[in-house]
Amino acid sequence: MRKMLTVALREYKAVVRTKSFLVSLLLMPIMMGGSLIFQMLFKDTTDTKDKRIAVIDRTPDAGLFAPLKAAADERNEKANTDKKKQAGYLLEKVSVPVDGPESLNQLRLELCDRVRQKDLFGILEIGPDVLVPPNSAAGSPERRAVRYQTNSPLNQNFPRWAEKVLNDAIETRRAAQAGMTSEQLKMVQEPVPLLAKGLTSRNRQTGAIDDGRDVNFLASFFAPFGLVILMFMVIMVGATPLMQGVVEEKMQRIAEVLLGSIQPFGLMMGKLIGSVGISFTLVGVYLSGAVWAAYHFGYAEYVSLEVLIWFLAYQVLAVLMFGSMFIAIGAAAADIKETQTMLMPVMLLACLPLFALVNVITEPEGPLATWLSFFPPATPMLMTVRMAVPPGIPLWQPIVGVALVLATTIMCVWAAGRIFRVGILMQGKGANFADMFRWVLRA
Repeated sequence: MRKMLTVALREYKAVVRTKSFLVSLLLMPIMMGGSLIFQMLFKDTTDTKDKRIAVIDRTPDAGLFAPLKAAADERNEKANTDKKKQAGYLLEKVSVPVDGPESLNQLRLELCDRVRQKDLFGILEIGPDVLVPPNSAAGSPERRAVRYQTNSPLNQNFPRWAEKVLNDAIETRRAAQAGMTSEQLKMVQEPVPLLAKGLTSRNRQTGAIDDGRDVNFLASFFAPFGLVILMFMVIMVGATPLMQGVVEEKMQRIAEVLLGSIQPFGLMMGKLIGSVGISFTLVGVYLSGAVWAAYHFGYAEYVSLEVLIWFLAYQVLAVLMFGSMFIAIGAAAADIKETQTMLMPVMLLACLPLFALVNVITEPEGPLATWLSFFPPATPMLMTVRMAVPPGIPLWQPIVGVALVLATTIMCVWAAGRIFRVGILMQGKGANFADMFRWVLRA
C-alpha cells in the first residue's frame, strides 16, 4: 500500500508541477468558452457589400413591390448612418411575363444566370395569390407563397427580412379588404406575454405564501451543461496522461525498473489514484470559482450542494473507469502512434453522453434520458445532469447508477490490471483487441 501511494504521489506531482498543467488550468475555460466569446465579439461583423435582388411581383396590381422597396430604402439609409455596418438591399423590379408558364420559366432562367454571373445576389418572386385569405381554396400553394432563389442558400439575412416586411404589408392589405384599419389589426395581433415562474411555496419561517421566482432559462440550462463539460474535461485531462506515461515507460524501459520493486497491479493502481488526485485539483479550482460566481451574482439556487456531492462521487468513479481503459491501451500499445487507433472506441464511449446532452437537459425524465443514464460509461455525466435539472429524479436512480458504475469500474480495473501485467513488459509489436481480450481471460 505504501508503494502504491508513493507511485500515486509521484504521478500527481509529475503532472501538477509542470508548466503545461498550470497553463491548461488557466486556458481551458477560455478554450471551452472561446466559441461563445468569439461569437459575442464578432456577432455584428457581417458582409457589408450591397446585395442586388431581383423582385418579381406577380400580384394583380403589383402593389407589394412599393412597400418592400420603401422598407429597403429606409433600412439602407439607416445602415449608412448607423455605426453597425450592414449590407444594403438594392431591389430591382422585374416585369411580370404574361405569356404563360414557359415565359415565366424563361425569365427565371435568365435571372438565375445573372445570379451565377454575380450580377444578382438573389431572386424574390411574390406569388399572384398571396393576398387571398388563407382559408380560401383558390390557387396552388406555390401561387400563395413567396419564392426565393440564390446560390448562397445559407445566407438567410435577406429572406428573413423580406419575409417579415412582406407579411406586414400583406396583413395590412388583407385587413383593408376585411374593413379593418391598421390600428385595429395591431390590437387584434397584440401578443400576450407568458411569464415563466417557479413553483409557489410556503415560507417556513413566516408561514406566508411565496410566489414562484422568475425562471432564468440560460442559468437553468448552463448549470447542468457546465457540470457535464467539466466532468468530461477532467476525465480527459486526468486519464490521457496515464496512457502516454505507460507508453513512454515501456519505450524507455523504465517499467522494468519499477516492476523490480512493486507489483504490476500496485503500479497501475498507484497511477489511477494519482489521476484521481489530479482530477480533484481541477474540480476544486473550477467548482470553487463557479460556486463563488453563482453566489456573487445571485444564482445560488442553481448550485445545489446535494448535486455537487453526487458530482464528486461520479467524478471519482468516472476517472477510475476511463483511466483504467487508457492504462490498458497504453500497456498494449508499442508506441504513441499505435494508441490512436485503439483509443477511438474509448473516446466514443466518453463522448456518447455529449451526443444526447441537449435532449437529456430538456427532458430529464424522458425514456431516452432515463435508459441512457443507466448505461455505465454514460451514467456519471447523464445522471448528474438529470439531478441538476428541476425537479430532479428519485433517489434510487443515482444510487443504482453509482452501483452500476462502481461494478463497471471494478471490472475495468480488474481487466486493465491483467492487460497491464502482460503488456507492460512487451516490446516491439503491439497487441490488438483480440490479444487484450485473451490476456483478460488467461492473463
